[in-house]
Amino acid sequence: MPLQMSRRWNYRRLNALQTRDRIAGLGWSVQRFAFVYGVPLQRVRDWISGKEDIPHLVGLILRLLKLPGARTVAYEYALSVAEATERQAAFVADVERRRLAGEFDDQWESEPGVLIEEEAIPTRGNG
Repeated sequence: MPLQMSRRWNYRRLNALQTRDRIAGLGWSVQRFAFVYGVPLQRVRDWISGKEDIPHLVGLILRLLKLPGARTVAYEYALSVAEATERQAAFVADVERRRLAGEFDDQWESEPGVLIEEEAIPTRGNG
């Protein structure tokens, strides 16, 4: 018999503006965040437009991603577990080549505070 919790926890959640600003503060596009977090791009867009409630763990992940080196580790991990479509395979191969060449540290990311709307990030269901 599975363990059942006797009560549900209530969490303060980020609002749409806070979420958008924190993603931008990483120097990441919404596509990159969606890819790393493992959700469809449209879901993140719905979060930052206020159309959908934002899970409380988004705030935790965004906070952890501010730690030195965390963005690189998170992105490399997502690349290692994502199943690329044929269209995305060339992109993944290029990223792996760059990783092996030592190009991946927090220096390769865009300037903090810049929200890049579009980039070629492999995302699930977006082949």
